[in-house]
Amino acid sequence: MTLEIFYVYLNLIVASLAGMFIMLLSKSTDMQSTAKLGNVQYEGFGTFLKRDWKAVAANVLAIVATFNIFGKAVYAMDVFMADKSYELFGFNIPLEYVWHAFVAIFFFCTGYAGQDFILRRVFKSVQNKLIKDKLDEKTTELDRQRGTLDSPDPVK
Repeated sequence: MTLEIFYVYLNLIVASLAGMFIMLLSKSTDMQSTAKLGNVQYEGFGTFLKRDWKAVAANVLAIVATFNIFGKAVYAMDVFMADKSYELFGFNIPLEYVWHAFVAIFFFCTGYAGQDFILRRVFKSVQNKLIKDKLDEKTTELDRQRGTLDSPDPVK
């Protein structure tokens, strides 16, 4: 039983880290697209991680905190669901499997949404700010040349 709980927790750790990593890849891809539109050099995923390491570390700590907060509840539900099943379309589905899938999805979402929230609100992405600052510098220069510094362009 103890080894089984270890594997459940390992699965949840992997789900959380996968959610976090997918969010980081998505954010990096978005920043790369923004940089490309503004003809700004994007220095890559590795540089993004180096510049925003505090946000990544904060999310790993948030994942650890989630395990500390919900770990005993997950274990209690594992024990509770161990011998129960649900009949669906003529199949006898162990509730333990449904529970593990639900918890894995929850921890995946925690990793993904936690990283997104931290990059947007807690530490504010350093890489994203650098790209936006460079774009602002370029558009301000163009507005000065056109004489439209105080009149924003309409979006059509």
